[in-house]
Amino acid sequence: MEGKEASTELNMAAEKGGANVNVAELSIENLGWFRDVLVYAKERSATDIIVVEKRPVRLGILKKCEVMEVGHGVLVKPGRAEILAAIAETRQRKFDGETDIDAGTAIIKHIRKGYFEYAFSVKDIGRFRVSVSSSQEGLGFAARVLPYTIPGLEELDPFNMLAGIRGLFDFSYSYPRGLILHTGVVGSGKTTLIASELDHLAERMNGAVYTLEDPIEYVYQNKRTVFRQYEIGTHIPGILEGVRMALRNNLAGLVVGEVRTREEITALFTAAEKGFLVISSIHTPDAMTTLRLLDGYGDDRDAWRKKMAQCLTAIVSQKLIHKEYTVNGSKKTGYILVPEVLFFPATIKAGVERGAYNEVESAFRGNAIKNAVTFEMSLSVLEQKGVIDSYLKMELLDRVDQGKI
Repeated sequence: MEGKEASTELNMAAEKGGANVNVAELSIENLGWFRDVLVYAKERSATDIIVVEKRPVRLGILKKCEVMEVGHGVLVKPGRAEILAAIAETRQRKFDGETDIDAGTAIIKHIRKGYFEYAFSVKDIGRFRVSVSSSQEGLGFAARVLPYTIPGLEELDPFNMLAGIRGLFDFSYSYPRGLILHTGVVGSGKTTLIASELDHLAERMNGAVYTLEDPIEYVYQNKRTVFRQYEIGTHIPGILEGVRMALRNNLAGLVVGEVRTREEITALFTAAEKGFLVISSIHTPDAMTTLRLLDGYGDDRDAWRKKMAQCLTAIVSQKLIHKEYTVNGSKKTGYILVPEVLFFPATIKAGVERGAYNEVESAFRGNAIKNAVTFEMSLSVLEQKGVIDSYLKMELLDRVDQGKI
């Protein structure tokens, strides 16, 4: 199957699923032992739930793992059968050929091929992203706790360090174009920031935005923007097929949850080159590392650098610190976004096209790019606001340089 015939079948398959996604909310009463875990995790404001068979359930709280106790000295230690039951009950999709009778067998068989991920929602509790795997210690999964609603940009960035990014989305006439790439380590909040940007954009952009995700984490509401959300493996075979399908449709923007391969990164630039807004993420520690990494993906170095210069709009890197802070007279305790944002005006595009990355970095670090923000500048803002002192600022800068946050 190839050419126009392949395109038609792929579009028909996508139309069956990826529209405005209707994510069913599970009833917590049907979740057995896992019910107590989810309720407790919500009460403790946990960010992660770690489950391994015959071992105490642990909760990620404030970047630490705590053993969960449902009563004094009473630990939750699920066995394999209990873990399989929780996975089978919370999944929103089945594997090919799977029946209700052999759900446990199908899950084990699939895990032997590696791991798999999915997301689910529980009424009045929240939404969770789950990664299931098997290790020497046994069967288990890690569940990331997601905000039940999409936080606004003002909530994520109370100190206005992302003013340049907000400016891109607060357009009056033409909406932003080109590639906005989010970078950071696992758990640094990339998905949540992208969701906040899209929710902000939805009130302003007339057009369709296609998302390719694995799994679907946030569910977007149609406002002025119409969203079509596709889950890899359910609605679309893979990212490359999803990008090809999207580009054959009338869209204004394309969002790809995360790219890992050379082919996927190249596909992002192909979409951006056609004049669309493209937003995606990649696991790299900072903006300049990302830029130099991208430089190595092209076969024809000169042509690739020209495409990079043409397509790149911004690289947004981010880290999180947990602190007590005051905003508008109110004391809060929580995660604070520490962003780094590299924009690409004409002078920087010229440097990228020449491969002059040392010059680009000098301009970036030297505050010569309008609205650009380095990690050091973000930490200086937090110091000025009284969130951190000079000693903590220096400690955090050292940890940033060493890649420890």
